[in-house]
Amino acid sequence: MGYRSIQSKASSITNFDNFQKFMQANGMDKFYSITKYLKPEDEAEMFDWGPSDQVFYKRFFESLDNDQAKHPTQPYFALLATIATHMPFEIPESMRLYKKDAQTFEEHYINSLMLVDAHFKVFFDELAKRDYLKNSIVIITGDHSYPMGGHGYYRQEIGYYDEMFKVPFVMIGPKEWAGREIQAPASHMDVAPTILDLLDIEHVTHHFQGSSLLGELSPTRPVTVVQHGRGGVIVVRIGNKKIMRHLKTDKEELYDVVADPDERHNLIRQISSADRARFDEVIKQALLNQALIEHNQIWDERQ
Repeated sequence: MGYRSIQSKASSITNFDNFQKFMQANGMDKFYSITKYLKPEDEAEMFDWGPSDQVFYKRFFESLDNDQAKHPTQPYFALLATIATHMPFEIPESMRLYKKDAQTFEEHYINSLMLVDAHFKVFFDELAKRDYLKNSIVIITGDHSYPMGGHGYYRQEIGYYDEMFKVPFVMIGPKEWAGREIQAPASHMDVAPTILDLLDIEHVTHHFQGSSLLGELSPTRPVTVVQHGRGGVIVVRIGNKKIMRHLKTDKEELYDVVADPDERHNLIRQISSADRARFDEVIKQALLNQALIEHNQIWDERQ
């Protein structure tokens, strides 16, 4: 499609879960850690896992300028993975915007989030300085959420409630765009189809199973997420209802996330036969997809 694809990570750990190998095997042109571009003055804003977001953004755009000088005619697809909001969320006292004397895990978490929000200004300021990026589309999202004890969990990889999965999704484009808020459930699987739709790219062979967020989404469209911890849990939401099935024990929980947003009242014993059949079919499809991936039946290495 003519785009030069780049991923830059704020962390020095680039191949977590074989991520770097996967991206490069599927055509990512450039994949690197921003740590190789840091300057001595950045040391004051180094956290447990890497630099603050504002340092990351500044160094990323500088490195992109160097790359653009070598590829002046190509548009970019860039994926930036920040690290400042990684647990344990402890940042220097001088940079804390919520509570300077933060003591609790929650207070450190809020300080971290507020700083990330503040540093978005640096990103957009740097973006606006560059004419070759003036027609950019910006998508802001996260890979997962983080629980603050709502169900007794303070680690996202061992729970399976909404506080482990809910993330922001903001898409910003040209000024002529009309604002829109999406009410229907959606997931990261919808991001790639949305980008293709947005760029009016058709007749491209792909395996995306999501739907464009620019169209009308059915409120009863199934949305599936997976928690790999604790033996694996598949979570499926259809309309207001959400089922969770533990893959090792077959234990299930069912919640009405509109009537019971805190997910306190397990309705699995009251599940209707129609809901049971539909949830079972969606879970079956998710397990089939996983088996196809594990047996390398998705990507044709000959292409």
